[in-house]
Amino acid sequence: RSSDLNKKNLRSNEASIKYFLMGAFATGFLLFGIAFIYGSVGSFDLYKIQDFGVSNPKDLMFILGVLLILCALAFKVALAPFHMWSPDVYYGAPSLITAFMASVVKISGFFALFRLMTIGFGGVTENWINVFGVFLIITLLLANVMGLAQTNAKRMLAYSSVSHAGYIGLVFFGMTSLSTYNLAFYLFAYALATVGVFMCLIYVEKLKRETSFGAFKGLAKTEPLLATTASVSMLSMAGIPLTAGFMGKFSLFSQAMNSQHGVFLVLIAVLGSAVSIAYYLRLIISMFFFKESTFKSSEKVTITYNIVGVFVIASIVVLGVFPDLFARLFGL
Repeated sequence: RSSDLNKKNLRSNEASIKYFLMGAFATGFLLFGIAFIYGSVGSFDLYKIQDFGVSNPKDLMFILGVLLILCALAFKVALAPFHMWSPDVYYGAPSLITAFMASVVKISGFFALFRLMTIGFGGVTENWINVFGVFLIITLLLANVMGLAQTNAKRMLAYSSVSHAGYIGLVFFGMTSLSTYNLAFYLFAYALATVGVFMCLIYVEKLKRETSFGAFKGLAKTEPLLATTASVSMLSMAGIPLTAGFMGKFSLFSQAMNSQHGVFLVLIAVLGSAVSIAYYLRLIISMFFFKESTFKSSEKVTITYNIVGVFVIASIVVLGVFPDLFARLFGL
């Protein structure tokens, strides 16, 4: 119900109801999946589940449980075709809540998905990896094409978030001992970029009461640091070299290339990244390339915005140039 903080706003109410109903539907998948897994294994212990999968890879009830849980978690991280809720919910929810859903919810969801699929269901990878690959292909193609069609920054970022679920999902292909590190690095880079973009979105929505591309016109003239923070963050999301996002994508793409269908998946991902540059640039152009600003010089951001903005820009660039620093900082 966090998407319904503004109860007098019709869009927020619609977003709340849609998220609740779709979430309940996904929870049904999850509970059925858990029931099938427990019915087969008789335990919730991930390592016992793994042992069962290794010794009974063709158990129909077990495989059905795995696929149901995969579908439920695909909903949580907004992988297509289970992403239908995210554009409307992200658009209707207050920007602060949208930022939380695009970062914390997605990151925690992927860590849960990674642990469950690699440990619990690692013994039956061949039964779910192809299905997951289809999810990724649909996600990468659909999300980036739909992102191009948007005229509202918040809806565009919703489809951007869906596309990033596709990039992150490549961690399951060609897995190595570095896969956990690759996942952590990408999620950290994604979190930094999300903070940078949504800082700008929250500021603009507070002043203009809307988030269309037109609402951002000339922002760089009155708030150059805020506009630069959002722009660097979006360039990182697009995977432009010398950004943390580029190194994150490079690591995942390189890993996935070693899998059976990795070359095809990576080609789709690279194509998606190229398309994403177009819709990120539309917002950047709106902020920087208009002669007159639609913002008043008196409407200044607080010092907190500027401090966070400098931190985000510095972190994205430093990790883009020195990616090994992440491993040293966090002991990975």
